Amino acid sequence: MISSGVCPNIITCKTLLHGLCNNGKPEKAFRMFKVIQKSNIDLDTTIYNTIIHGMCMASKSEQAWSLFTNLLHSGLQPDIQTYNILINVFVKVGKFIGAEKLYAEMPHRSIVPDTFTYTSMIDGLCKQNRLK
Repeated sequence: MISSGVCPNIITCKTLLHGLCNNGKPEKAFRMFKVIQKSNIDLDTTIYNTIIHGMCMASKSEQAWSLFTNLLHSGLQPDIQTYNILINVFVKVGKFIGAEKLYAEMPHRSIVPDTFTYTSMIDGLCKQNRLK
């Protein structure tokens, strides 16, 4: 694409990352994201969500968390989808305390939990045998 003189945009990059993650190539997607970060493409929260979700689906929760931290340091704001992705993965890997911390942080960022958030939290409480 680039060699033919066509510059990728944010939509092209998201599509590429999504495709790599969904086709079992999360490491390649992660490397591609690092290249995109160094380019002149303005990143947004949705591209971070795409790669964070891809890392979570590939059981690479440390990389997902690193990307979340990077998102925060970049000056972008996480959205409900960002939190839902991470809360869900924390519940799935048995680190409910991480899910609780993220859930508690949401109001401080003016993010209102949705049905998916509550479903993930209830699932975590059930797995912890803490549902009353």
